[in-house]
Amino acid sequence: MRRLALAFAGSALCACARSQNVTLNIVPAVHLTWQTTTNKAYQLEISTNVPGGWAPTSERVEGTGGGVGAYFEATAARQFFRVQETAASGINWLEGVWEGTTYQANSNSVPFTSRLSIANTNRSFGAIYSNNSFSCSAELDLLSYSDTLARFYSRVRSGPCVDGLLIITRINTTNVLYNWYLPNGPTVASSFAVLIKN
Repeated sequence: MRRLALAFAGSALCACARSQNVTLNIVPAVHLTWQTTTNKAYQLEISTNVPGGWAPTSERVEGTGGGVGAYFEATAARQFFRVQETAASGINWLEGVWEGTTYQANSNSVPFTSRLSIANTNRSFGAIYSNNSFSCSAELDLLSYSDTLARFYSRVRSGPCVDGLLIITRINTTNVLYNWYLPNGPTVASSFAVLIKN
């Protein structure tokens, strides 16, 4: 016999299903939304008291001129959140041109070259994807960034490629890990590479 139990603790709801020592917990979350301005960056911070002890919760979020949001797990009975607005800073570790052979998760796909151009001074972020059978160019919309990670939305401007989420992770001063995902497609698609700074 399998059982499902619902439990309330304070303002939290826990749904627990037990089957061969597997437990499912649903925990409360906080959803924050705020309006942004272009050429501004936003750092979310959390504290258990208002006067001090503020700690960053994630990477900086790039201002779009519209609303943005983030979800956080409620880990304490009392939590305070604040959003710090600053001038958009450069992603200095990612400045320059990066290139490498990119592989798709699909086993019958052909590798291609990804070339990223990052110019912080004019907030210009672009990409070219190509091999012997195709060439695409894309504009990269910066979503969020930190000292080791940058998230972009890759919008294709020409060629047969598709839009998707791009995550760049710093390995060292001359190498980054490139991961591209098609988050809302009918199938899960992804590609990956180690890019080298030119």
